[in-house]
Amino acid sequence: MTVPKKIYPFIIIGVALVISFLLNYFSVSVETGERTVTPLPLRVESIYAAEYQMIVNSQGNVTPLIQTRVTAEIAGIVTGLSERLIPGGAFSKDELLISIDKNDYLDSLERAQAEYDLAKSEEFRTEILALESLASQADLDLKVRALRLAQANLERANRDLERTSIYAPFDGTVVSKDIDIGQFINRGSLLATIYSNQQLQIRLPIPNKQLGYIFDTSTPEPQMRNVKIYGSYAGRTYEWKATVISTEAEVDAKSQMTYLIGRIESNSSNGLYALPPVGVFLNAAIDGLIEPNLIRINRNALRSDGTVATLDNQNRLYFQDISIFRMNGDDVYINPTVSNNLTIITSSTSLLLEGALVNPITD
Repeated sequence: MTVPKKIYPFIIIGVALVISFLLNYFSVSVETGERTVTPLPLRVESIYAAEYQMIVNSQGNVTPLIQTRVTAEIAGIVTGLSERLIPGGAFSKDELLISIDKNDYLDSLERAQAEYDLAKSEEFRTEILALESLASQADLDLKVRALRLAQANLERANRDLERTSIYAPFDGTVVSKDIDIGQFINRGSLLATIYSNQQLQIRLPIPNKQLGYIFDTSTPEPQMRNVKIYGSYAGRTYEWKATVISTEAEVDAKSQMTYLIGRIESNSSNGLYALPPVGVFLNAAIDGLIEPNLIRINRNALRSDGTVATLDNQNRLYFQDISIFRMNGDDVYINPTVSNNLTIITSSTSLLLEGALVNPITD
């Protein structure tokens, strides 16, 4: 039997009513109530404004403060060399390093002595004759000048003889030797290069921006700064103290660095290396200015947008704008522009929204 098409709408409505009745009959009642929000457990840290000393890090090679090119002041044949006059050889102050043949200078000294004795006797005789009016004042003046010339020649002959023996001017080390025994040298010839191993320095490059953390630029007065020098050598870690003694007058045109010169102090506790070896590369931590009112936080607490996550009095999260004074390694120094103390969140907050309830956890 065929159902008339006019009845289809009524059939659909009837089926819908039946389904609606069944859904209502089998529905589960849900009790409504107030939703409970669980606070987020996050690590926090209370920070306060305090006094901090700025530390500026650098590095450089150790060099001698005094390095000398030993040159000959006379001509002659080299007759003797110290056994320590070899590259790397260590010597003591006033130790004989180089000997030059003395014979010609002994002869010159004897001749100068004889000329001096003759000039002195003639000056004395002429002075007696002048007192008796048997010699003129001009004759006496001539003998006096001759005596002075002979005395000058004698003194120079003595100096030349002394210069045949070259002694060490300080405790030091040989960089290079440029002569050998039997070699003839002229006045001004390079004999050796030496340096003082008791006076060492380190040249420390500093970016121009970092200079303001080391020196008070408002005063032209010299400002000494302490430096900690440290590094590894011969399988061990060593540390020395140094003092900034000067600043190079010119800024390096290529790197735009200013170089500080630090004098390294001897450290008896380091045994063999009471002073670092010349040429070794070392790190340096320079004591800079003391800032009286800063807040220090860890770099991890700084968000990518330059804010920090903090807590209010109701333990709700909010983001605080800060004024950064300086960033140095893992330390971020900020100006206490809002308050002198903050409770910051050190856990990651990159996915959290402002206003979230926090369960603060302190270490």
